Amino acid sequence: MIDKLTTTVDSEIVDEIVDPLPPPSTSMVVGYRLIDAEGMEFHAWGGTWGRCPGIPNPLRLPNGAHVHAPSLNVDYGGYTLVEWVMDEPAPSVPAYVTPRQVRLLLLQQGLLETVKAMIEQQEEAVRIEWEYATEFRRDNPLLPGLAASLGLTDEQIDAFFIAAAQL
Repeated sequence: MIDKLTTTVDSEIVDEIVDPLPPPSTSMVVGYRLIDAEGMEFHAWGGTWGRCPGIPNPLRLPNGAHVHAPSLNVDYGGYTLVEWVMDEPAPSVPAYVTPRQVRLLLLQQGLLETVKAMIEQQEEAVRIEWEYATEFRRDNPLLPGLAASLGLTDEQIDAFFIAAAQL
């Protein structure tokens, strides 16, 4: 098993490879919550990003009363139905990306030729893996050595995989 890569790369190039992902910037209503005057939640509907159920009708209050066609932000005997707003979840890091995706992203970042030259400096097994792999896995034992050679953090590697998966 190959676990070490060596290279000489300009430190300026390393900074250009990939920046960590920015924090989520989108919020949306994902459901509804029934709360009391202190904000304590008694019941919730929904909670899945990208989907929002309709307002519950009838709305059953903790005291057993029913409200037909309830509205948001109206006091129903000490209970209020409010929107449940959630920030967009951070994208998950894919377990693998294709060689096409990796090479296209490196090309977009102006790093494809640099990485090719770096790979050419490696032993034959590394060159074969680069040339013939059908997928590049995030947990590949070669990746920590490559990342260390380029000065990449785990966050930058994750961001690279996320960005590559979009291509």
